[in-house]
Amino acid sequence: MTSILPLPPPPPQVIASHIDLLLSYGTLKRQPRTGWTNHGLNWHSKVGDVYPPLQPDTWNVCETVAEHSGRVGAMITLAIPLLTNYANDPNNNNGVNIDIGRCVTMGLVHDLAEGVTGDITPYETSKITKSEKRDRERKAMEGICGFKDGVVEDGKEFWWDVWLEYESGTTLSSILCKDCDVLDMLLQSYEYELSDPDLKLDCFW
Repeated sequence: MTSILPLPPPPPQVIASHIDLLLSYGTLKRQPRTGWTNHGLNWHSKVGDVYPPLQPDTWNVCETVAEHSGRVGAMITLAIPLLTNYANDPNNNNGVNIDIGRCVTMGLVHDLAEGVTGDITPYETSKITKSEKRDRERKAMEGICGFKDGVVEDGKEFWWDVWLEYESGTTLSSILCKDCDVLDMLLQSYEYELSDPDLKLDCFW
């Protein structure tokens, strides 16, 4: 296969790490969003070795964590140009300096730990504390990124650093990503309610 860039290939360890990360991300495509399944949305899981057919023209299938994360990333691509235009307006004094690539990555990987922990919601029946939830997700990310003795595996540093920044919630990128995270939940709730008036999703608003 011909490379589009005249660059030497990365070290085998980095390639292996990237494949490992992408396989971890793949688990999000099979992880339903718990908030929706708790409110009557069907999880499109296998029956034996096959998937049952979807009902046409319905929204009764629960979204996955990967689907949620994908639209969070898409929202960020729309939001950053608006913020940049606002920052460049001579009538305001608010500077906005956000790395769009890093922020989109944050949107895509902010829930990566849920491939291990599952999607733990504020209404989880087990009623675990926020601190315990953070600890579980931190431990999951340490496993995914091969965190040991204060360092992560070669090739996994970027996703690890971006996830830590998101968890901090103190930078413009992390604040924007968290806002888009909530906005996607509201938009998804709106889509479900349009498709099925019998769904009661008031608690998400």
